Amino acid sequence: QLNNTEHAAPLLAKLMKSGQTPEMRRYAATALGLTNSLNGNEGIVTSLKQALEKELDGTTRIAIGRSLWYLGTGSEGRDVLVAILNETSDRAVKDEAALVLAENGSIQLQDVRQRLLNLYSEPTPQGERARSILRNAEDEALRSRESKLAKGQQLLRELVQVVKTAYPDETKTELDELFEKEFESNPKVL
Repeated sequence: QLNNTEHAAPLLAKLMKSGQTPEMRRYAATALGLTNSLNGNEGIVTSLKQALEKELDGTTRIAIGRSLWYLGTGSEGRDVLVAILNETSDRAVKDEAALVLAENGSIQLQDVRQRLLNLYSEPTPQGERARSILRNAEDEALRSRESKLAKGQQLLRELVQVVKTAYPDETKTELDELFEKEFESNPKVL
């Protein structure tokens, strides 16, 4: 029966809320969050919210918050992770909350980025995750800049073609003058 989501999900939700150890509750929450067919399932989302209310273990709260973020329809799970990051005094829990937020697209948050930068040089699994996240973010930013540059270059080529079409005799005019005249007469080109 457990190979069927309809049967397994309620059992995992019950285990997440009342498992004997934080590790059991954490694994149950993670299993729920990784089950795509539960996306938007009101019963499971409600169970996740209830589990969050009574869970005291920080790492388990992170797993529940991440699953709520994956399965819920709003930003409530993300907000839970941000609250954990900002409110806990446990460094390991703060680090894990920042890593989970960054891995799921919230690297732009100042507190998240600062935690990653702090972890960056540590020779730990968390430091390795931070380095990987930051490297990927840098690569993505570079690709974005390169894409914008390529679009700008394409626009410039098109603009030169418009100017050359309007002024076919290249020997009689300077390209710089043509650009200035074209911009003056047709400001919408920009």
